[in-house]
Amino acid sequence: ERTVEYTLVHAGDRFVLEFVERTEELEAQTALAMVKAGVEAQRSFVSRISHELRSPLNVIHGYTQLLSQLTLPQHAAGHVEVVGRGVERMVQVVDDLLLLGQIDQGLLRVDPQAVPNDSLVASVLTGAARCQWWSPGALTPGERIGDAVTVLTDPARFVSLALLLAEASAAVQHGIALASFARGVRGGVQFVASSDSPVVQAVWRPFLHSHLIPGAGMGLSVARSMAGLLNVSMELRDSTDGSGRSALVLLSQVAG
Repeated sequence: ERTVEYTLVHAGDRFVLEFVERTEELEAQTALAMVKAGVEAQRSFVSRISHELRSPLNVIHGYTQLLSQLTLPQHAAGHVEVVGRGVERMVQVVDDLLLLGQIDQGLLRVDPQAVPNDSLVASVLTGAARCQWWSPGALTPGERIGDAVTVLTDPARFVSLALLLAEASAAVQHGIALASFARGVRGGVQFVASSDSPVVQAVWRPFLHSHLIPGAGMGLSVARSMAGLLNVSMELRDSTDGSGRSALVLLSQVAG
């Protein structure tokens, strides 16, 4: 289908009839260019506002830490603690925004290395114990599925991805098991919980099968983008042995 637009243009002492032939393809290209421009403008705004927020948050965070080291009345110390937790959460959200912007703009680089999947599990458990959301028993060692293998991935980025998922999961349910997993030419780690537990229905299943990300949406958005950057496939596996367990599995390519 073609449409032709005519325009009468005054050029000096003459009138010139100009026409532009437009096809559906040209209109589609124009619409796509407008969408890309809108997305780029959004990314630029998010990056700029994130940097603008980071500076004052650092100041508030620093002074809150100084106040927490002083001997204060009990009620005042409690207020400082509440402010500190809120600021730490805001700093994390801003950091997630910055990281998401870096991934979307292709600024984040990966360093693939051959890493045993058992060591990835150990790194995630160690990292989780240092996180603000962690509490005893929030994430526990689980039973390995398959053989111990060496996978090709960026270990630091992979651990960051797993910790983002662990945080979102721990916010819904306590006592999730983490273990290594291997199948064929793919290997990695898995989070295990009861199939009827809230975390499976409220976080894992929507995260894998929908773009509507519930709960801790920003962290899960970063996790989704990080998985794409690392070429990590994600699956939700329901046990077939009658144990009634489900596993969220993160898989990378086996090295060699």
